Amino acid sequence: MEQSDARLDRIRSAGFAIRSSDPVVTAPTIDETWRLISASTVTPDVAVPFADSAVSLTRAWLQVVSSHQIVSDTDDLLIASPFQGNREAIRGWIPVRLTDGINLDSMVDGRGSVEFVGRSIDGTKYCGVTAEDYGYWIVAGNYPKSRPVTWVEATNWPPKKSTTLTELLATIRGSSDIPQMKIAVAKALHEVYGLSVSRARQITSVLDDELFPTVPEDELECLWRSVVSPDVID
Repeated sequence: MEQSDARLDRIRSAGFAIRSSDPVVTAPTIDETWRLISASTVTPDVAVPFADSAVSLTRAWLQVVSSHQIVSDTDDLLIASPFQGNREAIRGWIPVRLTDGINLDSMVDGRGSVEFVGRSIDGTKYCGVTAEDYGYWIVAGNYPKSRPVTWVEATNWPPKKSTTLTELLATIRGSSDIPQMKIAVAKALHEVYGLSVSRARQITSVLDDELFPTVPEDELECLWRSVVSPDVID
């Protein structure tokens, strides 16, 4: 769905060349960017007093987006269109290109302030303008990198109290993303089931590289129950 003509016209009047009227809805999102810009711990890269002209704000913003590499080599970036008291109505980023005629004074929103956010095309960096008590703050930074989910976290583990070692081994053996399965067993025993490293090694010592037991199955289950605390396994 396209953005409204009024919002696009406001962006054009600020000197941006609109690359597409279809909003970009890929993450990082506009809401996520506003949270970063508005965090209580944020300090501005540049503060521009309200008494200064729009030229000063524009010049400072252009310097920040350039120095932080928020614009691409072709001067492209994504921005959120100014909102008219209803930020939720903004559906996505607008792809724009900088021109020689950028004038942020034309980005005034429904509250009479210049407040908007932008981000790099590759989604790694952001920049925003907010109206604070005594002037405009221009804030830029890198989006925080999400911690990758480990295979231990991603695996659909059986309920702890009903798990047999056979079920645990089948779970790990059935994953194509685990290259060193014996190490994976020890890691799961330690991180998921709370075994000490030495007790986890008691289990892995009677498994081959494909996680099949080198002792009779009943002996393996007996070993499993002897090393796992009663509050984890019935």
